[in-house]
Parts: sequence; C-alpha cells; structure tokens
Amino acid sequence: MTTTNFDSGSLITHNGVTSATYSGWTFGASSAVDFANANSAELPVLLNQSGGRSIISNYGGIGVTNFYFKSSDGSDFQLNSFKIDNGPSGASSSLTISGYRDNALIVSAEAVNLTTSDAAGNISYAQQGNAGTEYSGLLTFNSAFNNIDEIRFVFGSAVELTVDDIDISVAVVPPTITSATYNASTNSLVVTATNLAATGGALNDINVSKLTLTGQGGSTYTLTSSNVEIDSATQFTVALNAADQINVEGMLNKNGTSAVDATTFNLAAAADWNPAQTGNADTTGNAVTVSNVQTPTITSATYDASTGSLIVTGTNFVKASGATNDITANKLTFTGEGNTTYTLTDSSNVEITSVTAFTVILSATDKAAINQIFNKKAVPSYSQIWCMRIKRPAVFD
Repeated sequence: MTTTNFDSGSLITHNGVTSATYSGWTFGASSAVDFANANSAELPVLLNQSGGRSIISNYGGIGVTNFYFKSSDGSDFQLNSFKIDNGPSGASSSLTISGYRDNALIVSAEAVNLTTSDAAGNISYAQQGNAGTEYSGLLTFNSAFNNIDEIRFVFGSAVELTVDDIDISVAVVPPTITSATYNASTNSLVVTATNLAATGGALNDINVSKLTLTGQGGSTYTLTSSNVEIDSATQFTVALNAADQINVEGMLNKNGTSAVDATTFNLAAAADWNPAQTGNADTTGNAVTVSNVQTPTITSATYDASTGSLIVTGTNFVKASGATNDITANKLTFTGEGNTTYTLTDSSNVEITSVTAFTVILSATDKAAINQIFNKKAVPSYSQIWCMRIKRPAVFD
C-alpha cells in the first residue's frame, strides 16, 4: 500500500483555476477555485492539528459544490481510504462520492453524512473530529473501488473540501471473458478469459450457474453443471451435465460462431461468476465457437394402433427453447402396406423425453390413416404394438 500525506514542502497555492496538482494527484472543481496544500496554522481545518499538510480545494469558499481528485498520470489504483474535512465554513456535511475510470462511471454515487459514522454500502465513514458545523473523518472503501483512477464529490452546498492521507494499492484488474469453444461431441465448454483468480477449497473457482449461453433464435440458457476450478489465470473448462447438453445443443446447432438462423453465439457471465473477485459481470462480446455438432438420428419406433401412441428412439435429440416444439410432427413420414407413404398432418409437436426418445400421440386423422397402412402386427400377439419404417427428413426437430 502507498499513502500520500502531502506533508513535505512549504505552502503552495493555485488560485482561480479549475485544477491543481500536488504529489502526483490532481485536484479539481467544476468552476475556478483556489487550491492550497495548507497546514492547520495556515488555514483553519480540522485535519493535521498536530502538524503536516492537507489539500484544500476552494479555500476561498465560493459557491462550488462539485469536486474531484485523480491520479495525475491517469494510472489506475485500488482506493483503500483517505481523510476528509468539509472546511471552515462547514456549509454542507452531506455529499455523494463516486468512482470513475477513464472518465466512465465505475462505482455509482453513494451518500455520506460527515456528522455520523456509517459502515453501510461500498464506503465506510468514521467521524473523527468536529468544531461547530465542521466535521472530519476517515473514509474507507471496499472492493468496488479496486480499479479506478478518479473520485468525484458532490456536496449539498458550497464547502472547502479538505483531503489528506490518500491510501492506495495496485489496481485489481477484474476478470473478463474473451471467448469460448464448445465441442458438441465431448460436451466440453472451454472458456478463455483474463485475470482469473482461484478460491480456496475444491471446485469453487467458477460459479457455473452465473454462465448463460445465447443461440438459435436469440434463446438463452443458464447452465446448471457443477462449479469448476480454473485451469489457469486465463482458462477454465466446464463439462456439461446431461440437462445442460440437451438444452445447449438445441441452441448451438451449427458449427462455427452463429446458429442456423445466423444468431451469433455468446457466453454471458453474471456478477460474481469468479467468486474470488466480486461483481465484474461480463455479458456481451464473448463469442462462442462450436464444433462437432451432432446430427439427430432415428433408429427405431413402435406404434400402438389402439392409442395412436408413437414412441421413437434415436440419438442426439436436443431441446428447443419454448414449449412443445422439440419435434415437428409433420416432418415425420411413414411407409407401410404396398410401400404406401403417409406424412403426419395435424398431430401436435412434442418435447423430447430424453436425448434418445420422444413420443407423439397421433391425431384422429393421422391415426386413421396410419392404421390403414400398418395392417399387420410384426409379432403375432394380442398387443397392439406395430413395427414400422419412418422416413426421417433432413430436419425434423
């Protein structure tokens, strides 16, 4: 950690300007004000009563409420703490504090009341001094401020903002996902990332339930597979469970980076996906490249002429997003008596029952037609189960 206390040197003032630099920190205001690195004898502030200097923004006390400080060279840092004083006039003890990096908001504004100690939220405040309406204390910051380059203040009315003892550490760069690959033959999702961190214990580095895939038709699916360890600071691998396989492979339905309907595959990570580093949601721009997409194949079927129940077995059946739409019934064609063929007309579409089976209950129209061409039992018995041949179209689910 590094603490800047501004104690060295003599008094330096910068008057009628919007910013001034002291010891590697740039202090600024929304309008031109007076800046100084004063001690308590030179300007009446609560900080450094026993000696040393603090940075006072707007020591002339004009009507300015918005202030900031940032690293002079633009470098990022982890903010741990600093001391604050609302100045001799004490015109406002209420303010908001927010964190920025590269002029973009990183930590939303949080309210602070300098009259009252408070440990809620991302910022904790310990009130340490008071003289009339002037208050001083120590602000400490949690991991939300791990990677910023600027702090901004907004007060309720004009103040002489005083800052001292800025304590920082090296910036903690958040983890990000850059891309992923999915091998449909091994059901393995390999994710490439940056700045991954391990968590003590087993199988807990990556919270897999925070990962969501986007595919065919813009449909999304959040994984339920087991949490995993990272392979390195730049990679982790998820072995999809059976439920995830059957759902994911209906969405990631084409080799490459986009689906049959041209939807771009994406992997989104919700906040806390790498638990060692809280927050850090990464939801867009994470391309998924798919390989070895498996073709669904029908191997056999049985038909109960009395109930109109068609039970089909096969391989590599997958789910589609939504209800009763995994199998398109009118894509199924039967061949029977005299090589007569019949394609289902108005039987309802169905869900698969597993990766290897689905069942269609034929409509009255389809049942009557099928019973005409399947007019002999395959095995002499009193059952009503019939064997048949089904012609599988190029796409049936």
